[in-house]
Amino acid sequence: MRRSSRSIYEHILAHIEPGEPGLQPCGEVLPDDEDAATGEPCLPARYNLVERVDELHRALLELADRQDRRARNALTELFHAGAQITVVRALGARLRDEPPSDPDALYTELRTLLFETRSREELKFAVVLVGTFERTEDAEVFRVLARHEEFTLFAAAALGYGADDWVGECLALLPDVGSGGATELSRLLLHFRDERVYGFLLRRSVAIAHALDLAVAWLCEALDSGDVDDDLRRGARSILDGLTWSFYEPEALLDHSDAAIAAEQFLELLTDRASTLDALIAAYELGVFLEAAHPRVKRVPKLSRAIVARPEWHTLTTAALASDDRNERALGIEAAKRLGIPLRDHLVRSIKADLDDSWLWYHLVPGADGEPLLD
Repeated sequence: MRRSSRSIYEHILAHIEPGEPGLQPCGEVLPDDEDAATGEPCLPARYNLVERVDELHRALLELADRQDRRARNALTELFHAGAQITVVRALGARLRDEPPSDPDALYTELRTLLFETRSREELKFAVVLVGTFERTEDAEVFRVLARHEEFTLFAAAALGYGADDWVGECLALLPDVGSGGATELSRLLLHFRDERVYGFLLRRSVAIAHALDLAVAWLCEALDSGDVDDDLRRGARSILDGLTWSFYEPEALLDHSDAAIAAEQFLELLTDRASTLDALIAAYELGVFLEAAHPRVKRVPKLSRAIVARPEWHTLTTAALASDDRNERALGIEAAKRLGIPLRDHLVRSIKADLDDSWLWYHLVPGADGEPLLD
């Protein structure tokens, strides 16, 4: 495999589509992936943070004074030992407290490294250290690098230097960064008691799998606030789906004393507003899950049954099953299962028309009971 001649910055920039979040296909594969797989970085399991920062700081001062190949190589060799976020942030703080005699020379060296390096460890150091100089022209560069989950936290740290509203900067980043980076950045933001963070994460369901206390406790407060928009309803549905039947372990919901309250508040909102098959499925699953898990909870199953019993769901489900769109058909299948609509004939017809649709096979085979599946 031919090694890319692009720098990491050039690679990330080339995989950004304006108006689209994250990176385009192959954007996550960095030019130094082959090197990273061979064992870099090589920082010992046990190291002294103060001593490591001292060593790195001395190398930075040396580079500012000499700006030659030997000083550059000495610094980048230290970078290759590993760019843990704690080390990089501590080094940034040290550099601001004890700047070099020629700050402009060091800034030029670090910014050149940022644009030209094909090493992720070098880039992690470079982005934060360039950030310490608080040059406004670099902010957009940091936002570009934040798109890749490997650099999201480092770019966020760089944006924090001199920022009047760092939390606001990070919230502005979240819609554009990759899923892994969004999760890590969300974890960090949860340490700040800022209502904007809770409102944003709830509405976008960001990193909910890693923030269940937020998901349930703050969801209750948000749903009870009276300020419930479509985004919050969608976010609430995504959270509760994930905690009952979707992708995460459903017993997680039972760890929260407010779970039934959040479910009841959500279903009360759906009572007058449920109009999509997603809402039908969420209402059904909440009712079934909490009736089994909390037999004494009476209101949630009652609200659930009232929503599921509406006759219009059958019309919407039939239309979804007949759709040319695979995703819409899949949603129709899920809805039909909750409504008790027989699916076998539909699945057989659909598979004959689209043999490669694995979702259709997934639902057909378990209920085949030894009958011929296709004639």
